Amino acid sequence: MQSESLNNHFEFPGKKVQLMSELYTLDQPRAIRFMKTVLPSDDFMRREHLLLVADINCPDIESFFNQNNNIPNTNFYSATVIFTTQDRIKVLDFVSSPTLISLRFVFKEPPLSYQNNLFLLPFKTSVWYCIGAFVLALIFIIYVNAFWEKKKLVQKDPGETVDHTVLKPNISDISLLVTAAITQQGSSIELKGTLGRLVMFLLFLAFLLLYSAYSASIVALLQSRSNQIRTLADLLNSKLDLGVEDTPYNRYFFSIATEPVRKAIYQTKIAPRGTKPKFYSLEEGVKKLQKEPFAFHMLKGTGYGLVEKYFHEHEKCGFQEINYLDDTKTYLTCRKNTPYKEMFKVGMFRIQEHGLSDRANNLIYTRKPPCTSAGGSFASVNMVDFYPVLLMFMYGIALAISFLLLEILVHRRQMQYRTKDHTLPETHAQTKLSHERFLEI
Repeated sequence: MQSESLNNHFEFPGKKVQLMSELYTLDQPRAIRFMKTVLPSDDFMRREHLLLVADINCPDIESFFNQNNNIPNTNFYSATVIFTTQDRIKVLDFVSSPTLISLRFVFKEPPLSYQNNLFLLPFKTSVWYCIGAFVLALIFIIYVNAFWEKKKLVQKDPGETVDHTVLKPNISDISLLVTAAITQQGSSIELKGTLGRLVMFLLFLAFLLLYSAYSASIVALLQSRSNQIRTLADLLNSKLDLGVEDTPYNRYFFSIATEPVRKAIYQTKIAPRGTKPKFYSLEEGVKKLQKEPFAFHMLKGTGYGLVEKYFHEHEKCGFQEINYLDDTKTYLTCRKNTPYKEMFKVGMFRIQEHGLSDRANNLIYTRKPPCTSAGGSFASVNMVDFYPVLLMFMYGIALAISFLLLEILVHRRQMQYRTKDHTLPETHAQTKLSHERFLEI
């Protein structure tokens, strides 16, 4: 948080205005623009010197007013709207609320893969169950066909040379055949009979159609966006990085949050222990919002202005907003019990009635940009999209290595047993021969 002191003078007809501020990241152009709307009004105090505090975000606001209370011909009036807090109620009167401040977590809808496993979404759960049952039924039918063909071959000619391309009636070979059909691969073994060939044809045709539907759905899902993040709890549990606009009120309200979800957001995603808190300047936060899956808590009116400036047209689609602060109503204030309170209030109401306040708001704040070119770009596949497949591949490698080691161990045990079986008869024969020789002697 940066602090700076400014002493600037602005000349208005019949008035000399001094702007004195103890600033904590004050948006000075916005304050000056608002003052140029307020100060020329003849309904305000007709005094030669008017002292304005542009941003009342001092660490100890009571001490600030006590130190500056004896300046002659002065009155304190906030040039920017402020939030209501208990310490401010003691020293300030809240005159009017000239504009509605909208503070939100703004983010672009993340790719669907950030919230779901894309490779399970093409079919509903019931369809997956049906496919599983269909596979088991096919394994059973093929096993019956293979068993019947083997029986016919044995009955026809028991001495005929074995054909190694004929599917044997065992579960391992049949499972490999069905797996090859699912993955659109060939097989070196097959059923030879008429009924078996018909079953093979139906097997590959069914999985060809399923494979085509599945592949088309995957391509569409890779370009889809998730609409599942709608609450603060969803935001907390999402894979999005979070950041906050570096302003005094954001630092204050985020740090004092007591509600469990809001507190968890601050402690786990905004300011984790041992790391630098993720408070960014408005421009830096908007640029992060453009380049990566990121949710940025900002003043929408000014933040969307930078979105209009930096984002391409196709990047302005899919914005979502989630409220974090419960009460974002802001007020213009003046010193407690000042005799000019009513003058300020009437002047502000007249400014609003004449449309000057709305004009200033329209000049300063920008609305959410419209989406005019949805689907105008093609997003490249990244690591997150095919992470489940990569994970399955790694598990498969680990399982294959485990089976290899198990087979090696079993093979060695079998070799040891075979060696013992060959050694025992030889030892028994040698013992018997020695015994006979002993008897001859």
